[in-house]
Amino acid sequence: MLEKLFKLKENNTDVRTEVLAGITTFMTMAYILAVNPSILAAAGMDQGAVFTATALASFIGTLLMAFLANYPFALAPGMGLNAYFAYTVVLGMEYKWEVALTAVFVEGIIFIILSLTNVREAIFNAIPLNLKAAVSVGIGLFIAFIGLQNANIVISGATLVELFSVEGYNLANGTAASFNDVGITVMKPYAGGRLFDEQRSPFGVPLTPVQCIHYCLTRPAVASVLAGYDTPEHVEQAVAYETAGEAEKDYASVLARAPRHTFGQGECTYCGHCRPCPVHIDIAMVNKYYDLASMQAEVPASVRAHYEALEHHADECVGCRACESRCPFGVKIADRMAEAVRLFQLAPFFA
Repeated sequence: MLEKLFKLKENNTDVRTEVLAGITTFMTMAYILAVNPSILAAAGMDQGAVFTATALASFIGTLLMAFLANYPFALAPGMGLNAYFAYTVVLGMEYKWEVALTAVFVEGIIFIILSLTNVREAIFNAIPLNLKAAVSVGIGLFIAFIGLQNANIVISGATLVELFSVEGYNLANGTAASFNDVGITVMKPYAGGRLFDEQRSPFGVPLTPVQCIHYCLTRPAVASVLAGYDTPEHVEQAVAYETAGEAEKDYASVLARAPRHTFGQGECTYCGHCRPCPVHIDIAMVNKYYDLASMQAEVPASVRAHYEALEHHADECVGCRACESRCPFGVKIADRMAEAVRLFQLAPFFA
């Protein structure tokens, strides 16, 4: 039946290929169900109604393309015109969305008329190939931009691309927000080198750089890692992840035999939940440099340089311990500040 209806053999394909292609196409364009209602809702349209209309229009359009033209093309609302409709015509020119939608209806009729002639094809052929390719890239970047804005990674400003700043948010809103409940997209894989050391590892077993990187990249929402390097060998160890086999990446079997399965109480993870500090010390970074320094027989010059480059140091701690009430791991932060002062040979301001 399908062969007779769609002439599969004549088009050098089969049912399995078409089903896989259909699933792939759906996964590729399913984002439209979320993006289109989000954009048009900004124009004042009902988001639920737009979601339903988007799904029905895509369904009907794709069926017509399949049964009338016998083409394996999926049709859906365009992701360029909807943005122009919402942000330029409605919000920029201040037309009501009902009026703008009427213009879209008239434009559709004109487009159908042009399709019955050679004018539409002539217009399409007149568009340079590089511009056609740029349109696809531009739409992809625009969708990514919307995602970054919805995630508050970039925020509105003079150019609409200002990076989110906790300090700026606090200043503008008179609040004391911290980094609690912020999604992670980039993760540092080595925990200051502690994961390589059985004694200092929170799991009680050592991991290789490849296993550490793979652990991070398999966490939900983590898109990349930011690994630290001291020597060319460290770089090579990290790059080895690209060619490593599954056995080399396997951290699960190592952790399954580990005596501990989480960070223990009193171990700093540099998560930043201890913020804000009343004297503006970057507590997480001080703790990190303290851990890096204490792992060596003497403080490495690079660690000392990074520590000294901090705007505020451990010797400025007033010992209020307010940060300790916010630490989810029970770290004795004031005590560690005093230890950091002694380690980096700075005179403490508190006992």
